Amino acid sequence: MSIELKEPIATYFRAKSSGQHDEVLASFSDNAVVNDTGENAELTGKDQILQWLSGTVADYNLSTEVIRHEDQGETTTVTVLVSGDFPGSPIEFDYDFVLQEGKIERLTIR
Repeated sequence: MSIELKEPIATYFRAKSSGQHDEVLASFSDNAVVNDTGENAELTGKDQILQWLSGTVADYNLSTEVIRHEDQGETTTVTVLVSGDFPGSPIEFDYDFVLQEGKIERLTIR
């Protein structure tokens, strides 16, 4: 079963899985905010998001499988099975995306 995601959410997952940080960053607005509740981190702007992608996220050797998604007003929640080098792997996470003008404005991973 193939799950169709809105752009730039589809780009985010595709590029992140292949380690293409520039393409991941291009899916975010300049002032985007990422809340990674598992890492207790809030990142603002592309510089901090890049540090997160190339540091913490890269260290875990993550792979993701999109299970489902749901649009709830301005938020799209994507449920993902995440596997990697971290305790308890694999784990289901919800990624809450808020888009603005074709870019990710806010991402909360919980």
